[in-house]
Amino acid sequence: MRRILLRADGGAKIGYGHWSRCFNLLENIQEISVILFSKNADEVPLALLPDFVTLNAITSETDFLNEVMPRDIVLIDHYEYDQVMFHDLREKDALILIIDDFIHKAVDCDIIINHTPGFSPMKYMYVNPGTCYYLGTKYNLISSIFKGEKTWNSCRTENVLISMGGADPNNYTCAILNNLKKMKKNIHVVIGDAYEYDNMLLTMIREQPQHNIVLRKGLNKKELVELMNQCGIAFLSASTIAMEYAAVGGLLFVQQTAENQEYLYKGLLEKKIALDITEWENVLADKVLHSYLECIVKQKKAFDGNGSKRFKKIFEELFQQRNIKFRKASVADTSATYNWAKSDVIRKYAYSREDIEFDKHLQWFTQKIRQEHCIYYIALYEGNAIGSLRIDIKENNAIRSEEHTSELQSQLSI
Repeated sequence: MRRILLRADGGAKIGYGHWSRCFNLLENIQEISVILFSKNADEVPLALLPDFVTLNAITSETDFLNEVMPRDIVLIDHYEYDQVMFHDLREKDALILIIDDFIHKAVDCDIIINHTPGFSPMKYMYVNPGTCYYLGTKYNLISSIFKGEKTWNSCRTENVLISMGGADPNNYTCAILNNLKKMKKNIHVVIGDAYEYDNMLLTMIREQPQHNIVLRKGLNKKELVELMNQCGIAFLSASTIAMEYAAVGGLLFVQQTAENQEYLYKGLLEKKIALDITEWENVLADKVLHSYLECIVKQKKAFDGNGSKRFKKIFEELFQQRNIKFRKASVADTSATYNWAKSDVIRKYAYSREDIEFDKHLQWFTQKIRQEHCIYYIALYEGNAIGSLRIDIKENNAIRSEEHTSELQSQLSI
């Protein structure tokens, strides 16, 4: 079983979004065992915890770092990381992935994931130059279960969904419901187990008997996607639930309810996947059909349903990388490098395509591995030599050259 170490926090005060989106990301990765390290482990809802995840309560980052083994894959989704953590993870030669939609700190990682629509890597100013970016809705952190027809349906627009997060500590739910009291539609209000204003909300519902208001609490993913498909209009926080609804499709109004939602909120509006919540009255007065169809078109473009396949490929490559190590090249590698260099796969990309004589290769190779300004490594996969990496440094420039065995080309996606 292939293991992934997940460092993420959540709870009643900050919500369950970090845990939820990490589980969504990993749900289609096969043959994995995930260990979740959290300072709020006692607040993880058992209904949220997938079968492939084991919970490990920690009191400090040291507790987590002590469990990291060389070449472990580490996924981080919380905001307390610092350069000390990155240094310690690098010392352990871990592969580091970060889900970062806040962009408030310098990061030293191998992969950054941010599903904010239209997000540019240029916004990350303090990042390791070798970092890979997986940005935008193609790499959305929602479950593959969230999908819909994305077509006009007048019956759907008679049903309205309101959900401002599982905890909604500032009680935007009641504020929105109060603003919609003149709306003559069926209203479905979804809250989480951490919502603390139940009594106020129930009072508001009783005071609006003219409306058909249905209160739903603690829905699972299947129940939520069914409700989203019923509701053609939604008022949601600019969080993962807005992305989930956009994947289903409908007229979406969003509100920023937390500081870390800034970029997602702006991205949803800029790409016209959603409208600002302040526009609802004007839109619903006489622009429902136009706005609905405009949202649907943008949502179709943004969510192609292949996000889980992309992440599956990324993680398969990461698991392969775990088993790849490098050592310095030596004279003993002459025959192997000669065979790689003269293969048809390598020759068609070579500067010179003439046949190589072994004696000339021996002379060239011996010189290269002794040159001060040449870095020459042999790549090992599960202990077997599979290729080489050479970097020639000239003044301020570095030229990289690679060779590998043709037998493992398809297996290692190279």
